[in-house]
Parts: sequence; structure tokens; C-alpha cells
Amino acid sequence: MRFDGLATTASNGIGVVLSCEDGDIMPLSFKLDFLCLNNAAEYEAYLIGLAITLSMGIKHIRVLGDFNLVVSQVKGDFALREHSLASYQTWVQKVEGKFQAFSVEYTQRSENRFADALATLGSQIPFKGESTLIKVRKQQNSIVGTLKRMFPEESEKEDWRNEIKREMRKLMCGGSIKELKDYTLIEGELYKRLPGGILSKCINEKEGKLKLEELHS
Repeated sequence: MRFDGLATTASNGIGVVLSCEDGDIMPLSFKLDFLCLNNAAEYEAYLIGLAITLSMGIKHIRVLGDFNLVVSQVKGDFALREHSLASYQTWVQKVEGKFQAFSVEYTQRSENRFADALATLGSQIPFKGESTLIKVRKQQNSIVGTLKRMFPEESEKEDWRNEIKREMRKLMCGGSIKELKDYTLIEGELYKRLPGGILSKCINEKEGKLKLEELHS
């Protein structure tokens, strides 16, 4: 089990990640709808995670947390100096005793990012009621390809200027003016250099048709 707590002046949240030996993962995020300091949020995450595992019938557990002070306190390496956390410490001892095999260790924050992200999620997302459902899906490819398959008639009409703009952005970076052969990109707008050095703004097919209609009207 990995855990993390987050307390700010505006909102509080905790994250718990339960991992099984077979590779299954259960991510859990909670919004703490009451005032608490960061140390208390860490204890809330720790105890909620342990309570959930016990309710699932789990009796052997290895716990990892990235807040060294709390990890050291629950291990007994550091003395508890905050009286407001005394009730947490009491329940820590009682709950830990319910397991047949138990260990708790400190882990680097970089290795606890999942629990950290869940704590941030719980603290930041507003919702009504007791809970909300959030799904995170893995997107293997850019949405552009999907849209082209969904709307083939639109993909055929892709703005002819885009390919030139992409090539110009590949060749140069930084600055607001980029140049490629007879084309110049200024503040995102594409221009073609005509004889005499005059810059003519490039327009898409739709804009071109409108211009022609205006000329012949």
C-alpha cells in the first residue's frame, strides 16, 4: 500500500494505492471535507488505507509513504510532539496490531507519484454528493487520426497552409517571425513573398472563394 496526504488553506485530499502480488491495482482518492494540517492529512491517508485493507480481509501488508516524519513516527523512530495527533497515534497502534504481517517504510517522493496525484485530485476536484466517478483512459495516438476517420470528408479539406506552417516550426524555434523559401510566418499568420518583396497574406480555400465572389459581385 502507498499513501499520501495533502492539506492546503483551500482544500485537503488523500491518495491510497493498493497493489496486489498479481499486479492488480486499486487507486483511491478522498476529499477531506474538514480542516486539518498536512501531518493530519498524512495520518488520515495512512489509517484510511489500513482500514480499507482490513475490511477486504487482508492480513499481510507492506506500507510505503513519502512523508518521512509520519513514517518515522508510526515506526516509533521519532517521538510524537504534536498533541493534536495523539488520537491518530493511538489508532495507528491498534490498527497495525490487526495484521498478521506488517511493515512500513519510507519511499522517495518520485516513487510515490501515483498516491500523490490521487491526493491532489481529491483536494482539487469539486463535486456534489458523497462521491464522483472519474475515469482516466490511455490515448495511444493523437485525436487527429481519429477525427480523420470519423469525418473523412473534412480531412480532405485540410487547410493547405498547415503543412507549410508545420515545416517552418520544425526548422526554427523561438521568435515570432519564421521564414521558409518564399513563405514567412508572422505571429502565426502565413504570408507569401511576391516579386518586389511584397508580403501577401495566405488564405484558405473558403476565404479564397469568398474573395472571388466579392470580386464578381
